[in-house]
Amino acid sequence: MSKRNHKIVLAAALAVTGLAGCEGLGEGNAPESLSIAQGEDGILEATECNIVQLNALAEFTNGRAGDFTDRVTWRSTDESVVRVSNRDIEAPSSGGTFGSGVLVPVAPGTASVFAELAGLETRLDVVVDALDGLAIDVPESTTAIGAFRFLRAVGDEDGEELDLSIRASWSFDDTNEDVAEIEYVQRADGSYAGRVDGLAAGERQAVAVLDFCEERATAVVRVAPVQTLELRREYEGSTQLVTGTTEFMYPFALFENGDEQDLDGQVIFTSSDEEVVLVDAFSTAPSLVLALAAGGPVQVTATFGAEEPEEGEEIDLSTGMTSAPQDVTVVDAVLTSLDITPDTPTVAFGDTLDFVATGSFDDGAFEQVITRSAGWSTDDTDVARFGNTFLTANRFFPLVNEAGQSIVTARFTTGEDDTIVEATETVTIEPVVDEDTEESDEEAVTAR
Repeated sequence: MSKRNHKIVLAAALAVTGLAGCEGLGEGNAPESLSIAQGEDGILEATECNIVQLNALAEFTNGRAGDFTDRVTWRSTDESVVRVSNRDIEAPSSGGTFGSGVLVPVAPGTASVFAELAGLETRLDVVVDALDGLAIDVPESTTAIGAFRFLRAVGDEDGEELDLSIRASWSFDDTNEDVAEIEYVQRADGSYAGRVDGLAAGERQAVAVLDFCEERATAVVRVAPVQTLELRREYEGSTQLVTGTTEFMYPFALFENGDEQDLDGQVIFTSSDEEVVLVDAFSTAPSLVLALAAGGPVQVTATFGAEEPEEGEEIDLSTGMTSAPQDVTVVDAVLTSLDITPDTPTVAFGDTLDFVATGSFDDGAFEQVITRSAGWSTDDTDVARFGNTFLTANRFFPLVNEAGQSIVTARFTTGEDDTIVEATETVTIEPVVDEDTEESDEEAVTAR
């Protein structure tokens, strides 16, 4: 089963109504059927080492249903192929235990998983496919002394990259402990990774090992001093911003060996006039600057490696390395027209689509991307919606697995009279058909 189909099955499971406040199985209200939400026709295809959360659903004599994943007893007919947790399987990478119903595909093969509740039992047959290799996403890298970087453990499933970092244990395969450290961490976005901290110049070999699998991957980790700190603009070739809009300033460490490292979130930004250009305005996007008022040019710089100040003292940026400045001029301009791309796009259920808004200002005098400053909406939020965070507000999410269309609108308020300029685009949504079902339908047509 593809990753997209896994998403569809999980979404269906989450749609089941739970039993609020159910202390027991009910007095005079007994469960009459039990099922496992995942799989198609009682069969689940999984990939070696890639865990799957199973959900046990119970239906009762009064017609209600609920998720009883935590209350059923789970078992596997062959634990050399798959194991299933009753909160009793240790997760070496995190140091905890897996929750109830977590399926751990240990090795290629087939086995059956059973869930039991109050004399009822249901079965799911599991086919485990071999993992097509394990790798660390950056096989060779250089990390600045005093900086950190994240590594991911990845595999392959149906030709698509599979992030396995949540189940990876990280270490170094050498004794150069003074050079770097590595640990398993959860990042701010909820994903997992191996975090490398650079301590001193040198080289180490990072190792990722997956829980319950023999798969092992390595990567070369170099640590070196920063030769140059470079600040790169999101909108290359332009030095101006329209009032009220934003731009990313990307800080990069350049090394003597030709490598570079993105130091997003690890530098201190400064503005020569924060009444015109504000830095550190967004905690979730530290490299984003905001154009507050017309003026400039304002110089924006980034500093890395400044020494931590004593309590009550201000940080001394001269103790670190500072980039060459980027000049930003903020202008008051009136939006003449708005264009959103891609044009007449098509997106499949389970996928997402990022839109871009480009504004033409002062009767075509200049153009600027204003994606983050525009407001985004769809004509029917039951069919599709946009992301609900600042950095995903332009990301389109189809909500129904049906053929259809959604009209997307971008809005921008401009001028002294707060004129609203709009642009629309029609998105075609394609349903996802399970490959096994599609093959069965084709066979039926052929038989006729």
